[in-house]
Amino acid sequence: MTIPREGVAAILDRNVEAMIHDWIELVEQDEELASVSLNYDDRTVHLHSLFHDLVISVMPPPRIKSLDLPRREAPRQVTTRTGLQHSYDCR
Repeated sequence: MTIPREGVAAILDRNVEAMIHDWIELVEQDEELASVSLNYDDRTVHLHSLFHDLVISVMPPPRIKSLDLPRREAPRQVTTRTGLQHSYDCR
């Protein structure tokens, strides 16, 4: 049985709530951070946005179906009056 591959963005997105929960537990264990008087919502309100931005940043670029674009011609060679050769593209 093969386990289907899953992208980092999908894994992060699926686990946002668990990561926030784990993060708040770590904050509560840190004496200095826990001494700051904030309720759960105030302490975590920024995390949903942070994880959303992280998920977006690790998403693979969208796949673009092959377009029927004309193939580029090979660079052309020209020789100047001085005998130097130059290549150029017609784009």
